Amino acid sequence: MQPEHEPEREPAGSESSESKKLLDVRIPSKKATYRAALVVWLDSFRVDGWVFSPDIKPGKIWSLGWVLKDREKYIVLSCSVGLAKGEKDQYNSPISIPKSCVISIQYFDDALCSLCEPELRRCKTE
Repeated sequence: MQPEHEPEREPAGSESSESKKLLDVRIPSKKATYRAALVVWLDSFRVDGWVFSPDIKPGKIWSLGWVLKDREKYIVLSCSVGLAKGEKDQYNSPISIPKSCVISIQYFDDALCSLCEPELRRCKTE
């Protein structure tokens, strides 16, 4: 799987003007608040065996999930978060993505928020 063209990259950690207009969807727990996001990033790509051309480009990946950590050098997403009462939150298949590989990060608007259960819904409307 190779991208058809080299994607344009935004500076890592910056938000486009479009993403700033969106409402944030958050799921609050006793320990943290999780934001829903789409992270577009470049991943390594390899070909097995001998090849005649080294023309191999990174693959463009779209990862959708709950932001567990957003640090200067990386972001951690989980496809599912379990909010257990009185216990630690649980995470399904978390992935750590280096910010040097990130093309863009977009947070979800209130369309997703309307799907959340009312007791988990809390949208930022700044």
